[in-house]
Amino acid sequence: MKIPLNEITVPEGRREIDWNKVAELAASIKIVGLINPLTVDEDNTLIAGAHRYEACKHLGFDEIECVVLDCDELRIELVEIDENFVRNDLDPISIGELAIRRDEILEALGLRKKPHGDGSNQHKSKGEIISPLRTTADIAKEVGVSERTLQHNKQLARDLTPEAKAVVRAKELPKTEALKIARLEPEKQRDFAEQLATGEVKDCKEYERNKAREAILAESKETHKQSPPKIVIGDGIEWLQEQTQCDLLLTDPPYSTDIDDIEAFANRWLPIALSKVVPTGCAYVFASLPESVGKFWFW
Repeated sequence: MKIPLNEITVPEGRREIDWNKVAELAASIKIVGLINPLTVDEDNTLIAGAHRYEACKHLGFDEIECVVLDCDELRIELVEIDENFVRNDLDPISIGELAIRRDEILEALGLRKKPHGDGSNQHKSKGEIISPLRTTADIAKEVGVSERTLQHNKQLARDLTPEAKAVVRAKELPKTEALKIARLEPEKQRDFAEQLATGEVKDCKEYERNKAREAILAESKETHKQSPPKIVIGDGIEWLQEQTQCDLLLTDPPYSTDIDDIEAFANRWLPIALSKVVPTGCAYVFASLPESVGKFWFW
């Protein structure tokens, strides 16, 4: 039905008008007319179509085609959400937040449309048609993204902490990077957001690499607390014989210039040292040993 433009009330607190979009709509309406009518409630309060309203007002329309909905606050919010979905300036997180809120409203109203329903694009409550409702796939198609993309947007909205959302938006991070952040535990997300904001890290990969390095260092320090390194001064042969097997052997014997018979010296401790290394282990001997010793002990 057509309603006089001056009888339509635009509620305060609505999203800001994009006047460039109004100009584009006005140019289109002037040529082809108003294709999609406004949505108002029984009191002629605008529910959806603020940009179309301003475009028609700019063109000097006296009245405008409207769809009048007899609905409560939740249904009004639902229509507003569906209207906002077609905006081009929404980031993935905002789209996800709208999609999640839409699901909550449909759940509360008992009107959530399932992907494999009866094929109807309208829903009924108490025998009365309320409004056309769409599946996630319908919404995704209208927004111009795949259903999978919309699900990813919902994941960002659901799983990112407020701190992470803020830094993702401020840094305009790619969605692939944002999804990596969303998979972190909440505490790590907050830590990452702080480090990214201060420039300590440039992405999630660097953050996780640093965290892994910190964990290794912490474990190493704890191990040293439990088994502090022992310095053996002198021959060390008796101490070496008492040790159990190990995975790694590092040894740096004295320079051969300090020993009269390097071969006798090497044959005294090297067999014992190597016997302590498990078959799958490694031994690093930093020394200039005679060729006869090398041939005998290394292969």
